[in-house]
Amino acid sequence: MAVAMTVALAAGLALWVVDFWVAFWVAFLVAFAWLILAHWVKALKARRGQLIDVAFVDFGAVLNQMRVFVFL
Repeated sequence: MAVAMTVALAAGLALWVVDFWVAFWVAFLVAFAWLILAHWVKALKARRGQLIDVAFVDFGAVLNQMRVFVFL
């Protein structure tokens, strides 16, 4: 019985860790995509009718957005 409980506890802990990291990376990718999309829309509004050149994204803003997603 103790072995089964230990295995169940270890499996539950492993699933919690995996779930946390999956949620972390999904939030990071969503924030990154949101910032790229926001930059693209801003560039589109600024240069209507011209070729859009997407510049580098501010990684500080990505990390700030990540903080919002992680602590929700």
